[in-house]
Parts: sequence; structure tokens; C-alpha cells
Amino acid sequence: MTTETYLSESADGHILGQSPTYATARATSTSSEAAGTTNTVGQNFGGAQYFVFRGYLSFDSSAIPDDATVDSATLGVCADADSSTTDFNVQVYRYDWVETLSANREANFDGAYGGSATLEGTLRATSSGWTGGTFYTLAVDAAGINKSGDTKYTLCSSRDIAGNTPTGNEYVTFRSGDYASTTSDPYLEVVYTPLATGQPVSVRLFGIPHARLPGQGGARIAG
Repeated sequence: MTTETYLSESADGHILGQSPTYATARATSTSSEAAGTTNTVGQNFGGAQYFVFRGYLSFDSSAIPDDATVDSATLGVCADADSSTTDFNVQVYRYDWVETLSANREANFDGAYGGSATLEGTLRATSSGWTGGTFYTLAVDAAGINKSGDTKYTLCSSRDIAGNTPTGNEYVTFRSGDYASTTSDPYLEVVYTPLATGQPVSVRLFGIPHARLPGQGGARIAG
């Protein structure tokens, strides 16, 4: 087996929805951030405005051989700060959002969970703490790893997903791929098994399955 660790790309970031109406803040994006050193997940109410933040991660996993079997995968995110007075779960979805965040902001915001997004699980319940500099990890579905391109995820608040109206601060920040040190970058660790050298490969001869070893010549038909 082979273990590879992929760091989040610079395309990662968050998208914000803001409005004096909570339903509008959840449904309509107003800005995005892909160059900051931290990204935000959660909700907030202040100054007669509602704010909803959703995070986006992208990992270039295309170096995994197409014929390899992915055995397991783990997502790791480094916390930066906890600004929540109301606890929530940081939920991870596998979602093939479209780069760039700014050019595809509304579609990415709307699709962060539900629809074509697949729930991977809870990265962390903030009731258990969200300590700056600490990595929180989640085993993600090996079948969801993209061997021919980017594997992408979103981070969302469980209270945002449930439509629970915030009354104050309920958000956290995590370190992005643009953070000063790569030791804090979000990462995707993938364990895979390459196709064994010399393993028989199935071929077909006039519709009849035969087996030959890689490097052997074509099968002959007895005359």
C-alpha cells in the first residue's frame, strides 16, 4: 500500500451570505474569499444583519494511478479560532464545486450541502472545543476520491443546514492553504494499493476472455 498526503490548493476559501433577512442570507451569496489565511464556517447575527459562512476545500489527487484501489482517506483541518457562543457541528460534504469561488459564487454557495453534495460526516462538534493550532480529522469515503482530478469538500454548520436562526456569534475559523506555514494547511491523506506488477490482466480474443501477463505478446490461435 502507498500513502500520499495532498495539501489544499490555493483555490480554497469561504463564501458569505449576508442579509437583514435570515432566509435570504442562507439562500443568496454576497461575497467570497479565496486569498485569506483563514476561512470561516458558521453563522452570526449582528448590526441587524445575518451572516452565513460556508467553507470550500480542493485537493489535487490526480497523481493516484487510475488502476489503483483506494483503501482509505482522511481529511484534516487545522482550527484557528472559536468565535461561537452557540455550539454547532462542523459538517463535511463531498461536493464538486467549481473554481473559481468568485466566478461561480452563487452556484457553489447553493450547492454546498444537499442536492448533489454527499454528507461525509461531522468533523467536529464545537461543544468539544475548537482549539487554535489543533488538527481535527475525519475518515472520508474512499470511493469519493477523484483519481483523475481534484477531490473537493465543503464545511458547513449543522445549524445553517437545519435553518436555525442565529442570535449572536456561532462560527469558527480554520487555516487555509494560504496560511503562512504549510504545516497548518488542510490535508487529504489517501492510502491506496497500486496494481501489482506482473498481475494478470484480462484480455479478450474474439469475445473469449483469456489472461496474459503485462508485457506478453498477443495470444495466438492454434491453426
